[in-house]
Amino acid sequence: MDSEIRKKINQIIDDSDFILAGVGEELDASYAGEDDQRKIRDAYDDMVRMFRGKPYFVLTQNPDHLIFESKITSLFISAPYCTRPPEYPDQEKQWNSYLNWLGSAPSKKACLMLLGVGIMQPQLIRWPFEKTAKIAQKSHLITVHHSLAFLPEGLDGRGTAVRENAADFAAEMISGS
Repeated sequence: MDSEIRKKINQIIDDSDFILAGVGEELDASYAGEDDQRKIRDAYDDMVRMFRGKPYFVLTQNPDHLIFESKITSLFISAPYCTRPPEYPDQEKQWNSYLNWLGSAPSKKACLMLLGVGIMQPQLIRWPFEKTAKIAQKSHLITVHHSLAFLPEGLDGRGTAVRENAADFAAEMISGS
């Protein structure tokens, strides 16, 4: 990734009031081998470091449970399609929590990140994040995907697209390489 893009994204994160991250199929362990699953776990841990203490909430469309094995605080995860053991948070409660975070975005400086979100289920993450970014004039939308890193019209410079695998992106944001 270009160092200017990394610097810009770090500045967006630093300037934001909170981060709302959507995780998509690029980080779906259901289709990954053991090495890729390790890379996905590392990506989740890298996200926490990338957020640098900012308040965050993560919504994932993936059915695997790897996100709950990461350093991401489970109270700040909504995983409506996840098959999870009973000790994980109640997903109806988590979904309502996510909706509250999304609803507060228009009044705050929100960093909205689409990490590996393609177009498999756009109604869950992509479309709500894009709509929120258009409405919330203080927000910035960052899309990261190896082939589907695109921005909707109407963001007026409040969007950044990075054509890269989401796991690699998270690692590079931490390592600086």
